[in-house]
Amino acid sequence: MSRPRRGPLPLYDISEAEPFASAAAAWFWAMKGYLARLEGGRPHPEAGRVLRPCEAGDVIRVFLRLQRDQQLTPAHVAVLVRYGREGFAPDARLPRQQSHAALWCGALAVMEPVLRRKGIVARGGGA
Repeated sequence: MSRPRRGPLPLYDISEAEPFASAAAAWFWAMKGYLARLEGGRPHPEAGRVLRPCEAGDVIRVFLRLQRDQQLTPAHVAVLVRYGREGFAPDARLPRQQSHAALWCGALAVMEPVLRRKGIVARGGGA
């Protein structure tokens, strides 16, 4: 006899979910949800206008695993967290943000293939 399924039931049909166009979009969305949770909010997957194929924690877990596996350097981590909190990417046209922009692009280039394999980022998206 099979064991009953453990864990939460999905709140919506995942086939209706729309993947993110880019790793950057997924990161900003995840950071927004993570920060809301830290402030005591309880984000609901259907709260946004578009259903997503994951929860904010799924993107954060990818980030943490890549950091733990040393695929993201401490400099990558600092830039992702800083600009993720601020809600915008560093601008390579500004001299003070040029090095941050290079780190930002490098970090998203590391994250994007993992997010694509998981179906979080669409196959045609770019960082």
